[in-house]
Amino acid sequence: MCSCHALTAQCIGVVGSNQNTVEVALDLIARLPDKDIYSLHRSFSIRPKGTSPFSDKVYFPEFIGR
Repeated sequence: MCSCHALTAQCIGVVGSNQNTVEVALDLIARLPDKDIYSLHRSFSIRPKGTSPFSDKVYFPEFIGR
């Protein structure tokens, strides 16, 4: 992550609707209390971790690089 001192924008948008996006937004809120942090996503709500149809595919040999 870049240095907080280098950020000059007042508003920061975090794009995505998964759990990792929420974690990034919460981290930015904690690090940059004087900035406006927005969560931007197409879906109605945030998706819990592991709900993607591809969540467990990394464990199958056909999806692992050789």
